[in-house]
Amino acid sequence: KKILVLGNSFTHYQSSNFILKRLARSQGHEMRMVPFMKGGEYFRNFPTLSLSQIAIDEGGYEIALLQDQSEQHARYYSDPVANLGVLTETQALIQRIFVKSPTARPILEGTWGYLGASNYQGYGSMELFDHALQCGAIAVAESSGAELSPIGIAFQRAREANISGLNLYVSDDKHPSRQGCYLKSCVNYCLIYGQKFDSNVIDCDVDPTIAARLREIAEDVVFNGYDIKYFVIGEPDRTSFSTEAGSGSTTVETNVEYTVTCPADWITIEKQEGKVKSAQDQLDRWISGGKKSLR
Repeated sequence: KKILVLGNSFTHYQSSNFILKRLARSQGHEMRMVPFMKGGEYFRNFPTLSLSQIAIDEGGYEIALLQDQSEQHARYYSDPVANLGVLTETQALIQRIFVKSPTARPILEGTWGYLGASNYQGYGSMELFDHALQCGAIAVAESSGAELSPIGIAFQRAREANISGLNLYVSDDKHPSRQGCYLKSCVNYCLIYGQKFDSNVIDCDVDPTIAARLREIAEDVVFNGYDIKYFVIGEPDRTSFSTEAGSGSTTVETNVEYTVTCPADWITIEKQEGKVKSAQDQLDRWISGGKKSLR
């Protein structure tokens, strides 16, 4: 596969794109990567930076792995009106890639929570920072026609697993360690190829026991889905939406917490009263107009 990789320090630390390439080769797949990474960079600048333009314009890509500045998705979730540029810049970058790679699969990488300069970048806790990042990433990916690589969710799962010897971060408690990059690459591999690892998989200089657990987490997140909690704030664009092939409609209340399960093709919104389903394109309408995302 020919893959365009655009990112910043969260991608170039420990050369995670080359870890992905090594993983793929161990599973019988060859990747040709064209990477461009610049520390602290935002999507808004990739279409105009000279070196990223060269990479994008080479074209013919099957996959575009895209990683925005690490806090952007949380900013979008926190205030999608003031930070609408996070969404529109993602959409513009994808459209720019489509000019020379019209059939590429754009994959948006979800990032992970970290301590940051102070108090988890102002979100107050790792849990709240993760929540904002995950909700924002899902909303931006869906509204941009991109797939989401749930790397941040995998990081959260790995931290909660209390794996002996695991440290996902380097000394700044922000950028990924070798183990963190291995997990990131495992998630990307599972999403790109749609398959689990076989016995020939390599550990890429990560402790074998830890590497095996990280692969399990990546497979679970990608193939079994994940739950995210959302608050639907204010008046949505629509008060109801159709459920499963025209079987009626169900009113969705605002200011109520929902648990959202995110498999490949459907979103399930769960409340105490029961469940309703809607196709992704129907739920996208809830995001338009600067409303907080259901996802």
